[in-house]
Amino acid sequence: MELRFRKAAAHRLSRRFCFGSGVYVVGAGSNDGAEALAAFILELHYQGKPGRKTGMKSIAFSGLIVRPFQPGDADAIMEITKAAWDGVTMAELREKQLGLVEGKPWREHKAGSVLAQCQRRPDWALVGLVNGEIIGYATMSLSPGGEIGTVGNNAVHPRWQGRGIGTALIGEVVRRLEAAGVRLLEVATLKEDAAAQRVYEKLGFQEVTRTLHYSRRPLAGESGVTPV
Repeated sequence: MELRFRKAAAHRLSRRFCFGSGVYVVGAGSNDGAEALAAFILELHYQGKPGRKTGMKSIAFSGLIVRPFQPGDADAIMEITKAAWDGVTMAELREKQLGLVEGKPWREHKAGSVLAQCQRRPDWALVGLVNGEIIGYATMSLSPGGEIGTVGNNAVHPRWQGRGIGTALIGEVVRRLEAAGVRLLEVATLKEDAAAQRVYEKLGFQEVTRTLHYSRRPLAGESGVTPV
């Protein structure tokens, strides 16, 4: 199941924890065909309108620099993704139910997916650095009409979690989307990711809906072709 949220975080608030707290912004095939298996995954979806104050206080972490993704960041993005997504990604939950997909562990799938997103639109991917070390990232996207901004994949290395860094990164994503003129902000997360839910709700996102995700292996004898 999947949860959707609407967002109402304030533009001025985003600026506050980007600047007022020391955060600086720089510009399936089947293995044996024996049985069909189903995976049920709950994801949360949040949405909201820009500009509403949340009353959230500025974070108490200093020294964070936020800038767009660069080609040399690839290894760090892969490392952070492999370390930070345990128990809160579709790829892992699917693997637990159905086994390896394409012969690769879930960490490889997730890390490759995040990196591809960053490389495809580096202007829609931000990285956070402390003392020159990349410690987190956050991605975003715009709808074709430019009115809906989406907070995408975001993560902070486990060594740096719990210090407000993820909130700051997402706050900068929100600021940039609001600056682009979006009329609605949205984000989705799995029900297993309680930490992400707390961050989104602090930033003014409101839950909209929950959706179920299903997966299965092909049954023996299934060709995948519908007879005409």
